[in-house]
Amino acid sequence: MVVDYFLDEYKNLRTPNPCVVCNKKIKFDLLLRKALEIDCDKLATGHYARVASENPKFLPRRQAGEIRSTKQKKSNFKLLKGIDETKDQSYMLYSLSQDQLGKIIFPIGGMRKKDVRDLAIKWNLPVKEKPESQEICFFADRDYRLFLKRYLPKKYFRAGDIVDKAGKKLGTHEGLINYTIGQRKGIDQLVAISCQLSGKDKKPLYVIEFDQSRNHLVVGEDKNVYKNEMIVGDLHWIIPQSKSYQLPADSLSAKIRYQHPAVECQIENISNKELKVKFKKSQRAITPGQSAVFYLGDEVIGGGVIES
Repeated sequence: MVVDYFLDEYKNLRTPNPCVVCNKKIKFDLLLRKALEIDCDKLATGHYARVASENPKFLPRRQAGEIRSTKQKKSNFKLLKGIDETKDQSYMLYSLSQDQLGKIIFPIGGMRKKDVRDLAIKWNLPVKEKPESQEICFFADRDYRLFLKRYLPKKYFRAGDIVDKAGKKLGTHEGLINYTIGQRKGIDQLVAISCQLSGKDKKPLYVIEFDQSRNHLVVGEDKNVYKNEMIVGDLHWIIPQSKSYQLPADSLSAKIRYQHPAVECQIENISNKELKVKFKKSQRAITPGQSAVFYLGDEVIGGGVIES
């Protein structure tokens, strides 16, 4: 399930987010359903995030002639960032539903990692000195390309030209699947060998685009990697009515990958399937396949998958 998704995304030259899909389909679907089947009331996990239950901060747009009810609004479950900003995992959990959030406990979401580690040492837990890992759990290779080569046909690793924005050949790549938007590692060496550039002539080059029809890897300067908007699809809102909310432009922010800070943005237009997001400041390497997660302060209101 998760592995097939991982391979399919790379086949389509997109950068997958397997942890998001694992949370959605395994941990908080299959595992949660199994917990409920054996009469558990809640499922507790070690994610650095928090769940709160209270009335929404913002109301749906008022329709013409509508009179607001004075009755108390029904409480909703909210997903909040973990207290420890350096370990916050709310980004990975944006696809959770109201029903799921009502049956989940995040016991360490209100703690800092150091305090958790100190308690593990105090209680002599087996994992007290276990090193942190951010590797993908379903393969041991440090380089994901080795995993891809084991499971995908050779046609996905067909060599082709490295070109600049004008189409000038600069070198030869080793298969488009080996590269991601914004990547620099390995590019300079391939171009320098082909063009016989000296240290003075070389400029740092980065992947800025894939031309699949020609099997071209398009490279450019770092400034070419920055964009100020993106299209997001496969949308999910934590509170289902969020898509009709009048979102405050001065407090809406988005993350475009896990370790990226949440940055100010505006939703220009919205539909059931896709929305356009504009950033106040251009962002580096907005990458198709990665998750875009939207925040109002510490609250996750939803997210989706970056399409372009």
